[in-house]
Amino acid sequence: MQAQRLFDTLEELSTCNATPGNGVTRVSWSEADSRARRVLERELKAIGLEPWTDGMGNLHARIEGSTGAPAVLTGSHLDTVRNGGRYDGTYGVVAALEALRSFHDEGYKPERAIEFIAFAEEEGGYAEDFADVKGQAAVKRALEIAAAGGHNILLMGPPGGGKTMLARAIPSILPDLTFEEALQITKIHSAAGRLEKGRIVTRRPFLSPHHSASTTALVGGGPHARPGEISMAHLGVLFLDELPEFQREALEALRQPLEDGVITIARVNATATYPARFMLVGAMNPCPCGNYGSQSRVCNCTESRILNYRRRLSGPLLDRMDIFIQMEEVTGGGRVLRGCAPEGQRLPHDSTGAVYGQRDLLQRADGTAGD
Repeated sequence: MQAQRLFDTLEELSTCNATPGNGVTRVSWSEADSRARRVLERELKAIGLEPWTDGMGNLHARIEGSTGAPAVLTGSHLDTVRNGGRYDGTYGVVAALEALRSFHDEGYKPERAIEFIAFAEEEGGYAEDFADVKGQAAVKRALEIAAAGGHNILLMGPPGGGKTMLARAIPSILPDLTFEEALQITKIHSAAGRLEKGRIVTRRPFLSPHHSASTTALVGGGPHARPGEISMAHLGVLFLDELPEFQREALEALRQPLEDGVITIARVNATATYPARFMLVGAMNPCPCGNYGSQSRVCNCTESRILNYRRRLSGPLLDRMDIFIQMEEVTGGGRVLRGCAPEGQRLPHDSTGAVYGQRDLLQRADGTAGD
């Protein structure tokens, strides 16, 4: 065994890191994880082995033994906790690799087969972790309640307030998938032709389609009735950023699956029913320019323009949102309370006199009733 070679490999793997200068963060399936895998594959091929990845994403290589005795499995995990130590998991992986390299150097053939493995997803980390979010205590509490009960939630706040970051962190506080749930999600992703390298899905989905997405892209369709984003997000999170910018028809198509948890797609060539039980998280600005209510920026939107912007969300759709949260403005000096309009700005009213202020986004902007 060559100690220097071992530590050189450890050092190289520590550079496969999403947070340089702040510990090592290597989440499974991330770019940092892919780079680390390429390092291991290179080293394994250098000693004449052919690495392969199983359906769960674990990386393997094997030296056959001289007898038919059961193999010895050796290795550890490649992913890390956020901002972890440089040897977290990788020491066991590299120690196993170094044993194989030493066998190769010595020309030694063991009696038992030796199988190297670098486990995937041991830590269960996410690229965005709820624990890393600072401030916005009320919003975090609301998201925790929504996650615990599977409630749909709508966030309204100015640009830069953290809406997207908070939404992306929600999967990190959801329960782990059961094996049956993982299989169900994997089947949907396979039917959509979006199963990554044939691997079983091990995390709750997070889907964030662009606001230009069509109705077919969201609910599914096409000649072969493939599942859409709402089915891909089954048992996970569907995040619709800039919610009022989505096509009205596309948003209205969400009403039935939000109630029933399934979507039936009928086409000339096929009819299919897919599960679609997801947590809907919407995010929007308080007005078209995003500055309404700000104490540091000027809103140039007229009252009618603000009302028209909010009327893009129908009453029946809003009926299916369980929690509404007004995000606070993030400023260098701390929080800005947003219960009233700044000096010189009036809260807009609709024809019935309902106030569309910071606190209630979601009075019925279009006057429609739920169904």
